[in-house]
Amino acid sequence: MIRIIFQDKVFEGSIKEYFETEGTGREVLVFGEDISSDDSISEDGEMSSFIYLYNGTENRAGYNDGVYRINRIADRYYPDLLLKSDMQEKATDEERVKEIYLKVSAVLPPHRIHILEVTGEYTDTLKADVAGYIERVIKAEEADRKNKTKELIKEKKISEITETAAEELHASESMMRQIRELVRYALIADIPVEDILEKMGSEGLLPVADKKEGKKSLGELQRRICGSAL
Repeated sequence: MIRIIFQDKVFEGSIKEYFETEGTGREVLVFGEDISSDDSISEDGEMSSFIYLYNGTENRAGYNDGVYRINRIADRYYPDLLLKSDMQEKATDEERVKEIYLKVSAVLPPHRIHILEVTGEYTDTLKADVAGYIERVIKAEEADRKNKTKELIKEKKISEITETAAEELHASESMMRQIRELVRYALIADIPVEDILEKMGSEGLLPVADKKEGKKSLGELQRRICGSAL
């Protein structure tokens, strides 16, 4: 879930209203204000990203009214700004921002921590900028979940193919590790490893009678997989 903390009620009201109206990502957004204790963060065991929105009061000289991503805190802490955004960036020395960053960084990596400073009047344009940034975070979360799902599916397939091949090859532990790496390589390289194994079966190379024959057939499997990539 994405947890969003607001330093000012005006921010909370406008953002909640926006997402309730748009109906976007409500299932992943958790709004709140209190971050006074470590428990207020650590209790969110499912928290995957954190956003803090506050009204800047220091280091405003030279900055126009707008929303800024914080890229440096007290010349010591650096949120990792991997999320692509056209939003302007600035540093801050505000103590409350440092305290929040330290608490959240105990449970999340830097690239999952987003700190936004509003400088000047919180106009409708700035509200839209903040909402747009939050939507970017939501989309990044969705993409990450999809990638993790794909990885889980791929790992499951690797395990299934490996276990079947290992049984037919009477594989030892070291042979099984070799089979797993061959299968992983084949799937990454789009080599039809299941077709190769099926063909070896039709040729009488699988299953084998013992480990000695298994080593020979494993060598043939390696030759066919690696040869397919040439």
